[in-house]
Amino acid sequence: MTTKSAALLSLATLLPLFPPASAKPLEVLNAGLEEPYKPIPRQADTEATGEVADGWFARPQGPARFSRETDSVVQGKSAQRVELFKFNGRQTEIGKRLSLSKNTRHRFTLWLKGDNFTSVQLLLRDARPPYATTINQKLELSPEWKAFEVTGEASADDMFLVVAMHAPGAVWLDNLQIETAESVATEKTQAATLNLVGNSSFEAGASGGWRILIRSGDGFDQVARREYSAEAFREDVSAFAGEKSLVIPLDTGLAAVVTSPSCKVERGSDYTASIAVKADSPSEFELVLSGVEGPDGAKSVKIRPSSSWQRFSVSGKAASDWMQLTLKGAPSGKIDLSIDAAQLEKGSSATAYQPAFPVELGLELPRPGSIVFNDDTDTAMECRAEGPIPAGAHFKITSQNLMRGTRREELLTSTKLSRVRLTLPGGNEQGIFKVRALLEDSQGKPLSSAVEKTFARLPHPRDVAPDQSYFGIHVPLKPVFLDTAVALGNKWIRLHDASWVTKWAAVQPVEGPFVFADDGVDAAKARGLAILGMLDGAPPWTSVKPAATRGYFSAYNVPDRADGNALWSRYVKETVSHYAGRIDAWEVWNEPWGKGFFPGTPEQYGELLNLAYPAAKEANPRAIILGFSSAGHKIDWTKAALNVVRPGNFDVFSFHDYNPGLYGGPDNNALRLARRFSDIQGSDTPRPLWDTECGPGHVASAYAQSSGKAVSLRAQMTHIVRFDVTQIAAGVRRLFYYSLHSLPAAGEESFIGLEHDGSIRPIMASRAILASMIDGATFDSRFEPQPGVEGYVFKHNGERVTVLWRYGPGSDGPWSIPGGSSAFDLMGNPLPGTSLTFTADPVYLKQARPQN
Repeated sequence: MTTKSAALLSLATLLPLFPPASAKPLEVLNAGLEEPYKPIPRQADTEATGEVADGWFARPQGPARFSRETDSVVQGKSAQRVELFKFNGRQTEIGKRLSLSKNTRHRFTLWLKGDNFTSVQLLLRDARPPYATTINQKLELSPEWKAFEVTGEASADDMFLVVAMHAPGAVWLDNLQIETAESVATEKTQAATLNLVGNSSFEAGASGGWRILIRSGDGFDQVARREYSAEAFREDVSAFAGEKSLVIPLDTGLAAVVTSPSCKVERGSDYTASIAVKADSPSEFELVLSGVEGPDGAKSVKIRPSSSWQRFSVSGKAASDWMQLTLKGAPSGKIDLSIDAAQLEKGSSATAYQPAFPVELGLELPRPGSIVFNDDTDTAMECRAEGPIPAGAHFKITSQNLMRGTRREELLTSTKLSRVRLTLPGGNEQGIFKVRALLEDSQGKPLSSAVEKTFARLPHPRDVAPDQSYFGIHVPLKPVFLDTAVALGNKWIRLHDASWVTKWAAVQPVEGPFVFADDGVDAAKARGLAILGMLDGAPPWTSVKPAATRGYFSAYNVPDRADGNALWSRYVKETVSHYAGRIDAWEVWNEPWGKGFFPGTPEQYGELLNLAYPAAKEANPRAIILGFSSAGHKIDWTKAALNVVRPGNFDVFSFHDYNPGLYGGPDNNALRLARRFSDIQGSDTPRPLWDTECGPGHVASAYAQSSGKAVSLRAQMTHIVRFDVTQIAAGVRRLFYYSLHSLPAAGEESFIGLEHDGSIRPIMASRAILASMIDGATFDSRFEPQPGVEGYVFKHNGERVTVLWRYGPGSDGPWSIPGGSSAFDLMGNPLPGTSLTFTADPVYLKQARPQN
């Protein structure tokens, strides 16, 4: 097999899972839920009916129906369907009794789907008293089949594997696979079971889950002037161990946060984390071990690296199943910080550094946001291996379509495994994908830890002028982030805390001359982006009693000196004048109703807006001034501020809306908010509405199983489309997603639409598809083609695009696609057939000429 052919990972529909070469599949009776099916036992007070696949059991605890599914299956001729009509406080279960090897880790793969994002639990528990549970994983199902994979150790040789339902809905099951393998739990095959950090010596860069974040320190003026050119890291041949280390260059005012991948540990055991560090100039840093007993679940030590390599360590008792090591600090001057040889090991003190595996891997895709376009002809991911590679070694490459849930594994051999180009999976299919690489020897034993990389394949952004665009986002004024914003179809960026360049505390940190930073602003304009600048952030010297003098909130004081109003007006005039033609839209203060951002009264804010408007218009007559930055729960505060603001002293009413729910229906939350914000303006001609911060809040990572607290991967894609479409239909003129302005730790659930490695999360991919479909178009109308289904019609230059989804109960039957129309799924891929069956997921209809 050639390198090229082995690396071509096709993601056709519903491919079966290929067992890893080192795994030992178990024989499971009727793993495919095939016939025969047997009637479920009658149980008192359950109102349950139906049949269950042979070898499986049903435990209904309320009105439910169990039935065989033959129309939509993964493999074979049938699958199991379970419908729960009412939850009475006790979970309804379907499961299988298994004979497993006690104290052995197993990998369970089960294909599942549900109606409209049904949540279930996957449990592994003893079949005999005391019925201990060793796996308890919450899963969110989507309307498409998806393979869910969990691992755990059997606490007995007689176990139940159970799918439990806690809410009304429908669930389908098919194709169970169980494996025992050394590769299931890589920590048990590491060298001497010592170091739990896989890519610990940075031989292949910051791969395997490392996050290198450069952010602001205390000097906001210094950050604003340096953020454009701030470099994350570079590789260096000076090493404490191995051949390479990482160097993190830090300029004055910048801080570094280096976070390891999460490592699986045993609760109650002592662990020690260590890392080798040096710096070319003395400065204090902090070494933190999280996931341990103690305040905030962390232990930390202060360290002061010198110009020579030193190992520093911190210890603690595990209070959770996962631990992470973090090195952070904000030096007082410009330095190069070097790191190497990270280790997490059992015990209360550090031992000599030892790599977890002999080889370290890196997956690289040098595209902003890891975005490729659907017509790119030369796209490949480089798999990089650093270390001794024995004869007969091979890569195990796994690819997964995160929307469809399909997955495939292949073994890849080559005469030069140190550098392998992997053809990206999916052909020209649009979507978001994940590739996983593991190096094994000829016997299937791991030579490296597994590394993963996600990427998105998207259409080119629509050619729309910013003044006609709906789509904005928060990004730093740095090239890779700006390029990511553009690739996602955004035409606007809002600065706020993504960049400090226009805040008062940054442009006039001390009383005296104004100092501006232009590199980032010019770079954004060169890319065709319009900027929403911020007029806020009074520095401490403007206040009689500053709220803070250091840190993030030191930029947010009330300018209440005797000459504070004059100082504020001068700041507005100088800043708007300096950026005229490059920044022509300005928002007066971020969330002034929040005491952290504005420790004043609504009346004081209203007066600042009264002063800002004429000062800005004098400096730039084309300036657009936004006011209030309101929220649905701050209506009274906003009314009080409005009572002070003179008529005409703002051009746009701004607000923020974070909501993880699925918007939809004839009286959705977007409509209600738009009415409230228009009504409280108290005018026959209320000002236009811009949603300058929005999104679901916390979203899950493609590199970790969702905790259930954040919007899951599939729900992210559905959420943002419905969220944006309903707001646009409600009259909101512009929407700024929050945010792409940082990098979360690997697997972290956060507001950030990026992963630790800069790859976009699914929410950004589906928003890009929406922008490619409707940006610049005019919303025309809403209609209901079926009960419980709604469509939103957009028109642009003779083209008609309709976005449709199911918002509530109604007819489940197919709906005929109108003649002359083409249907596309959530990722913009063509849908076959002449009819649609609607789910919570949006679909698109495109028609060249509007129907009469």
